[in-house]
Amino acid sequence: MAEKIQLNDQVFNRDQYLKTINTKFSEFGIAPTATPIDPGYTVYDFFKDYSRLLPSIPDEGEFNSKQYLIQRSGNYVYEEAINNTISELLLELTELINELINKQQELAQVQIDAATRNLS
Repeated sequence: MAEKIQLNDQVFNRDQYLKTINTKFSEFGIAPTATPIDPGYTVYDFFKDYSRLLPSIPDEGEFNSKQYLIQRSGNYVYEEAINNTISELLLELTELINELINKQQELAQVQIDAATRNLS
């Protein structure tokens, strides 16, 4: 005999939905930019401003310094090279671990063989 199951769906109307569900994605902690970037501002303009501001930028500091700019730019420029190096090192590490396991197995076999010869 089939059992009858009754399902009750709870549906929000549009006003309740907008009050309940955050559709602005503000829970991610990312505030919208207050001032949009001027589309007329070019890379040339940026470097012109950078050259003008360069003497006033401190050499060291966690933020707003030449050190910060180098680190931040380096992350973009060298990210692929760093990832490739990490991949190569992980591959080499895996090969060395496998080689170590093989050597440990060989050592264990030598010890077993020596122990059985001593028992005979």
